[in-house]
Amino acid sequence: MELAPVLLLGFNRAATLQRVIERLARHRPTRMYVAADGPRDHARFPRDRDDCMAVRELLTELPWPCTVTTRFHDTNVGLGPAVSGAISWFFEHEDAGVILEDDCLPADDFLPFATALLRRYRIDSRIMSIRGSRFAPPGVPSAPSYSASRYFDCHGWASWRRAWHRYRYDISDWRSRAGSSPLNQLGHISAKYWSRRFDEIAREQPPRNWARQFHLAHFLADGISLVPSVNLVSHIGGGEGATNCTRGFRWDDNPTGSIGPELRHPDSLVPDAALDRWQEAWRHGHRRWASRKFWQFMNRWQLGPLSWRRGGVGRTLPSQ
Repeated sequence: MELAPVLLLGFNRAATLQRVIERLARHRPTRMYVAADGPRDHARFPRDRDDCMAVRELLTELPWPCTVTTRFHDTNVGLGPAVSGAISWFFEHEDAGVILEDDCLPADDFLPFATALLRRYRIDSRIMSIRGSRFAPPGVPSAPSYSASRYFDCHGWASWRRAWHRYRYDISDWRSRAGSSPLNQLGHISAKYWSRRFDEIAREQPPRNWARQFHLAHFLADGISLVPSVNLVSHIGGGEGATNCTRGFRWDDNPTGSIGPELRHPDSLVPDAALDRWQEAWRHGHRRWASRKFWQFMNRWQLGPLSWRRGGVGRTLPSQ
């Protein structure tokens, strides 16, 4: 099976990018698109120029035979414009594909999994993305290989041009597009959380974030994201040198597993309410005020076992 084309995004971190490239080299995808933002102001970030050049060398000298198409900025345009612009550029060339950032390490099963589902659901407009990340305990071995969710996540994913057409980087008009009861399908606490996040982005000119706007596109279209029964992408880039997760990320190094060579397809694609509640509580902290503040305090100061702060997700996963 020929794998789907891959967009690989970098900036100035060669170490994490090298690990992602080494994992991709096991599968040798034949069509690679690579993109990177330019270095920031030299006076404030004197290492950026050399670090960005090291990243570009890795991106253009991939260790397997493939077609490489590049999009490199000469100057720094910022995280939001750089990433969203690269994804739009990717889907100008391809109808469907996989998107990986330089700190998203895919398990061996992720590219075949994403490729199979991109083909299976290529004309199903309900399905807007395929996730590699799972922020919940694994499904039981006899369960389907994936389930449906209302929630997108950007830590290793795949999609189609038809779905990305719904994306808007500027969401200053999101409330008028959402109607009188925005996001009411999510429940009160989650709707309030996401409304605050989207209002923050709507006030920014230009927005720093890019991924939450695709969350909004899912919500407004009542779209579905497909989630594997075990985690298939591990975030490895939190902490020093990160652009977003500078304090570290609670789900860093989330263990990955295997879903096996034969996919077990679900009978229906109704969003999995239990899975979504788990993600709301343990990924986004959608809780009542007192519980949320306690949970945030524990995470801010990294108190208690990591598996407890991730809702019981430990450091190892069984194969499915």
